[in-house]
Amino acid sequence: MSNVLAIHSVGQSLMTFLQNAYPANLRTNVHTCDFKLISSGELAKNDNLETSVTLFLYRVTMNEHLRNTPRRDDLGGEQFPLSIDLHFLLTVWAGTPLVEQVILAWVMQQLSQRPLLDLSALSPEAEWSTSDYVQFIGHDAHLGRARAAVSPERVLRRARRADRCRTHARHTARARHAGRGGDGGPRMTAELLDRRVLAGIRFVDGVTGLAIARMLAVSAPNVRWIRNRSGDYVVAGAPGLEAHVTAFAAAPGAPPLGTLDMTLTVRDPLGEYLPRRATIELPRDPDPTHGDQPGSLFRPVTVPLYPAPIARTAPGWAVLRVTAQGLPGALLKVVEDGTDRVLARGQTDARGEALVAVPGIPVTTFNTGTGPVLATEVAATIQAFAAAEGAEPSDPDELETQNVSKSAPVQLASGRSLSLSL
Repeated sequence: MSNVLAIHSVGQSLMTFLQNAYPANLRTNVHTCDFKLISSGELAKNDNLETSVTLFLYRVTMNEHLRNTPRRDDLGGEQFPLSIDLHFLLTVWAGTPLVEQVILAWVMQQLSQRPLLDLSALSPEAEWSTSDYVQFIGHDAHLGRARAAVSPERVLRRARRADRCRTHARHTARARHAGRGGDGGPRMTAELLDRRVLAGIRFVDGVTGLAIARMLAVSAPNVRWIRNRSGDYVVAGAPGLEAHVTAFAAAPGAPPLGTLDMTLTVRDPLGEYLPRRATIELPRDPDPTHGDQPGSLFRPVTVPLYPAPIARTAPGWAVLRVTAQGLPGALLKVVEDGTDRVLARGQTDARGEALVAVPGIPVTTFNTGTGPVLATEVAATIQAFAAAEGAEPSDPDELETQNVSKSAPVQLASGRSLSLSL
């Protein structure tokens, strides 16, 4: 349950999310833009704002679906949270119609594609719990000077149990209506909803292998995405596979399986993971009996994201902070000497700097050489695979098939942090 800073946290978190997600191509080709949470006094005195998007909270109401919820349960246990609706006025300010309308279109697109902010995207001062989230309901905004008649951007925060209650009531009412005709007699109705998807993408932490549950900015040319409840990104439409979306009994035979390459780009709005490209082979195998095969439609494609230099590390990891001059977007691979076992992978950012975390290094182990019986270090080699010049972001999977550009020996130990230059 959040505290009294939650209302401010919602607006500030939304502006921070949009500021971090604002793409570089719009900064270069359209205009730079500031995203601000403003008060009524700021809105009144700022007649000539620079190119910016402002968010103004002008109304707070009790949620109409939960306003009669008792404050405590029947046993006098934990108090239920206060559920409110926040009504925001979102305004785009710019000097030309082109800049205004392009920024407005981009903001509306972001709110449509990413209607939820979870714990990872909400500012921490409100002490949000893991079950709290913010959902955007409306998509109305305003260009220029604010007027009272403009419809607001409506933001709703509600408890998860409310979703279940409303869904149950809706299905109950639908079933009751389907069971009787217009004249009061019985009537049977049926509704068939079919939807075919083309692939599922699961983004995982490149160090731990755990799925990344929070929002990411995923894009591919002319591809339609659906983010499911598991946090996977589902391809619902792609160029060249239009017939697959509407073919429900059986998937079309053309094009053959795995003959179309879909290249996606993923970016982390919080900057904890480096951006990367990935290539997915479509169409996937729709045969349910092949569900355990790597190319099956029923298995999500795993795409690892590698940590940025600002990412947090665990106490027991061996950490390599690498500076690879002249190698932006390069793949870094740590290989154990003598076994050629890959211990970890990482990636350099646009400056050529990288954080490579190696988990699982034991504190002590038996030495297989002629030295002491117990060993505290693991000898390894870090290898760099250079990206093509100007390729940002790069595809680490493609880089690994190239020749090693640079390498250096390292001695890894649990909890040790090393800095080296390639």
